[in-house]
Amino acid sequence: MAKSVEEPVWIVEVRQVLEDATDEGLDRPPCVFTVPKTLKYVRPEAYEPQLLALGPYHRWRDDLYEMERLKVLTAKKVQALFPGHKFEDIIRSLAMHAPRIRARYDKHLKMSAIELAWMMAIDGLFILQFLYTFGSSPHESVLNLSPRLSVIVDSKSQQKPSYDCLVKDVMMLENQVPINVLKKILEVQCPSSEFGLNLLANMYLAMCKKNSPFKIRAEHPLDGSALKRRGHLLGFYYSLINRMWDQEVQLDQAKAIEIEELDGGDGKRVEQKCGLPFCNMDHRSPIKVFGDLWESISKLSFFKKGPFKVLGVVKDLVSNVVSNISGENSKGASGEGEKITQVEEIVIPSVSSLVKAGIELKPTDGGFFSIRFDKTTQTLHLPVVKLDVNSEVIIRNLVAYEALAISGPLVIAHYAELMNGIVDTEEDARMLKERGIIQSELKNGEIADLWNGMSKCIRLTRVEFIDKAIEGLNGDFNGLRTVKIYRMGKAYVYGSWKMLVFLATILVIALMCLQSFCSVYNCPRFFHLESAEK
Repeated sequence: MAKSVEEPVWIVEVRQVLEDATDEGLDRPPCVFTVPKTLKYVRPEAYEPQLLALGPYHRWRDDLYEMERLKVLTAKKVQALFPGHKFEDIIRSLAMHAPRIRARYDKHLKMSAIELAWMMAIDGLFILQFLYTFGSSPHESVLNLSPRLSVIVDSKSQQKPSYDCLVKDVMMLENQVPINVLKKILEVQCPSSEFGLNLLANMYLAMCKKNSPFKIRAEHPLDGSALKRRGHLLGFYYSLINRMWDQEVQLDQAKAIEIEELDGGDGKRVEQKCGLPFCNMDHRSPIKVFGDLWESISKLSFFKKGPFKVLGVVKDLVSNVVSNISGENSKGASGEGEKITQVEEIVIPSVSSLVKAGIELKPTDGGFFSIRFDKTTQTLHLPVVKLDVNSEVIIRNLVAYEALAISGPLVIAHYAELMNGIVDTEEDARMLKERGIIQSELKNGEIADLWNGMSKCIRLTRVEFIDKAIEGLNGDFNGLRTVKIYRMGKAYVYGSWKMLVFLATILVIALMCLQSFCSVYNCPRFFHLESAEK
């Protein structure tokens, strides 16, 4: 009976999917994605809007629905600036292109074409109003700032906390509005489609330049053709910062390869083992070694005498202590295995280690493709990055967009891995700020936390020109005499601490045995020491 009730609903939903999936939208891949949980679990607030919902994915959240009235009033204000055009004209135009709009989302949208058109019209007009607050001069105004919107966005100072929240929300991958929606709105309201496209491109550019952590070389005025093949604002921003500035660098040579096997090459995670024969104590439990040794000693004839039976208690005590230590280690290891698997960071020395070793770091203006290591001058060249309260959200969503939408090398993700590898502490962040590689008013600890938290959401990748710099840097660093001495001490001393503890335990037992023996027998006479003293 339950099946007969549910079946019509299921059929209706399937029929709606088939009706919506027209050929008009099949030629366009999705560009607005839901971020996977593997990326979200560290900082979900970096991927989910906190103030404003744009598009369908977070539309009906209770904590965001209060902003709907402000969006409607802003849309009405913008529409009133264009006499002769009614709001219904925009709705009609968007409804006709509903299949193309649906195709830009990676999830099926359970709403009619009219519902989708109304949603896109309100969100699109709000975004246009917001984007124009970054206009370079008032006389270029096509859209005037809404008084209600100015409560959130101050077009002059742009310093309000709510402004930062709004910028973060607008740059989130799940909160993107497709470019073709904004183009259709401007086609209805602007003198020509070319004028509307040029206006949109330059508003996008102004927005990105204002908030970008990375250098953007594109200048105003920007031709509207720059928006071709760009799905939304975040995708357009990605194309601006991931352009090939250096013509000598061939992007097709940089292949993204997920690291599955960890071998001994530079830039890969390697398990270091001590070269001494007793360093591999993990293969044989210390309690097992101690038990075998005790069994051999206890077979001696003099050991079976009464005084030595007391030492059996000592043996049991030491066995329990060693067993507890081994048990805690095993428990800790199993506990770590139950946690969510996290990606290892790139093996590369920290900034402070590099500076102490005599390797310098210098800023460049060439973007990601200028990352290189100069063996002659022993200098690592890194692009300048400007960090503020919005930067982490922007970078995280860029990495998510790159992982989901880009089929080529994951350049920005690998850059984030590189920065996570060299920035471990506040001191590392301070040194990068002093050298001009990081420009920020954030505290050094906040900068270190930003980069250290980034690797917990990305898989290791390979990008040739970045890996070449890492391998060159690691090769020179590992070849330094001071580094070799330190690693030798670490391998032979720190790596053998378990054996040292075991030997110390044996020494204590031996001394206790000697004390027990001497309490029964006359040790000087037994060892012929009295005659030597005479």
